[in-house]
Amino acid sequence: MVIHLGALPDSDYHQFQRRVIAAFRANGGRVGGRFEGQTLILLTTVGARTGLRRTSPLQFFDIDGRPAVIATGLGGARKPDWYHNIRHNPRVIVEIGTDVYDATAAIAEEPEHDRLLTRIMALEPEFARYRTPANLHPPVITLRPLVRPHRPRDLR
Repeated sequence: MVIHLGALPDSDYHQFQRRVIAAFRANGGRVGGRFEGQTLILLTTVGARTGLRRTSPLQFFDIDGRPAVIATGLGGARKPDWYHNIRHNPRVIVEIGTDVYDATAAIAEEPEHDRLLTRIMALEPEFARYRTPANLHPPVITLRPLVRPHRPRDLR
């Protein structure tokens, strides 16, 4: 059963996010429960208004050797905060498993957008649930590494 996170009060949603992030980091990028079998990343952006770092757990897809994420906003008309942040500042930090690296986030334009969205929908048909009249063409974002991945212990 899919939980519609948008229905949770903000405090519950943020608490849920923090638990997923903690589990991801404690288990080398693996998260159980409703995320069992999904490949997640942690995407850290800089808040467009606040300038504060914000980390979001997201399902990601390896499309032709490049990580891609989709900004569905869980089917709502409002895009997720992390999407607004990358529009303001595309420099991000990506955590995949135990690898951490700086990257540039790029919002795919046509025709690449349709190609990537078609591939993502084939890999994860669940995303079709989020394609509502308000969100028929959710943005697809690719993540281009700026440096080679390094282990979190290298951040000391």
